[in-house]
Amino acid sequence: MLYSKYHGVLIVFFTLLSNPKLFLKYQTWLAGIIALLLFAPHLYWQYEHNFPSVQFHLYERSASVYRSSFTFEYIGGQILLAGPLIGWLLIWGSIKLHPANLLQKALKYSLIGFYLFFLISTLKGRVEANWTVPAFVGLIALSHQWLTDKPKWKKLVYWTLPLTLLIVFAGRIFMALDLPVSKKISKDEFHQNNSAAQIVKSKANGLPVVYTDTYQKPSKYWFYTGEKAFGMNSPNYRRNNFNFWPLEDSLIGKSAYVIGPKSDYFNDSIPAARHEGNGARVIENYFSFSKVMVKNIRKEHIGKGTIQFTCSIDAPANYLSYFQAKPYDTCSVWIVLYDKRDDVSGYINTGFTVNQIREASGTYTLSVLHQLKPGKYNAKIAISTCIPKFPSLNSSGFKFEIE
Repeated sequence: MLYSKYHGVLIVFFTLLSNPKLFLKYQTWLAGIIALLLFAPHLYWQYEHNFPSVQFHLYERSASVYRSSFTFEYIGGQILLAGPLIGWLLIWGSIKLHPANLLQKALKYSLIGFYLFFLISTLKGRVEANWTVPAFVGLIALSHQWLTDKPKWKKLVYWTLPLTLLIVFAGRIFMALDLPVSKKISKDEFHQNNSAAQIVKSKANGLPVVYTDTYQKPSKYWFYTGEKAFGMNSPNYRRNNFNFWPLEDSLIGKSAYVIGPKSDYFNDSIPAARHEGNGARVIENYFSFSKVMVKNIRKEHIGKGTIQFTCSIDAPANYLSYFQAKPYDTCSVWIVLYDKRDDVSGYINTGFTVNQIREASGTYTLSVLHQLKPGKYNAKIAISTCIPKFPSLNSSGFKFEIE
């Protein structure tokens, strides 16, 4: 369960909370030790890579400003996910039920705990509706038990069942059929994925494919064509698995078919579903250094028009030779500024280039010239790539203040 979703640990936590006497049973400790041993390889990987999942979930997914839509979308999504017509009733019944035994008590603690945990999480960003799916075991069992002696509500469930099934089956059929992409659905991820991937493959003409600022499209391309694709994440997006998988390494210095937002630079059109806003370009010497991680960023000194930062830079050992060779050696390190809506509001060149990185892990000082007004700033670090105005994202967010 933990290998699938980290928040699976909430089931364990709320079960133990519902019955603290479980701590007195040797079976509890035995199960915990076995689970820890099985999970140890993943924990070691996290340790070796500076716990990227923790950084991502606690910092990179967090919105700078709370939006009420986060909370209302979450509440509406939970009701619809529980049942398009009677989800509200099943949730209400599960909460109202008085547990008759320890099992029901554990299920109720888990159900309510999950809902409250993610409700609170909406204060710092968007929560996907499906994250509460582990609590559905409790929802089904508890709501069924509550309905057994509620003939009026049971009757409502029976009366709405045909329409509920019709809605569910219609939705399933819509997703299963390879229909044209619907312009009325902003994220129609279900249709014409295979044909879109084949069109991109033919346009690439044997070259490796690189997408900018998306993990869905390169993943789908990889799945439907069987050929690897890379997702290069800029400051306009977020870091993900493509920052850690050994894909970027194999592309540096080679020709690649790079797909980005349609522009004068990405001027090759792609007549494929969900690629209307995309253009592409063959880049003869592709390079990006998104596997470089800048961390422990601290403001050390402020002078007139100057800020001094210290930071740690971790780079794959095989990147060090690139950093000393042309045209890679002049790639600049940038401070990216974000506004209150987490949109990029500006870039500051630190004057630091990658040829100054001489070891796989080291501490560096960045003396940055600026013309910033006094105030608090949200920022990240980026490194230039072969794509003009598309640096790679190389750090989690950090804050600093100009007084």
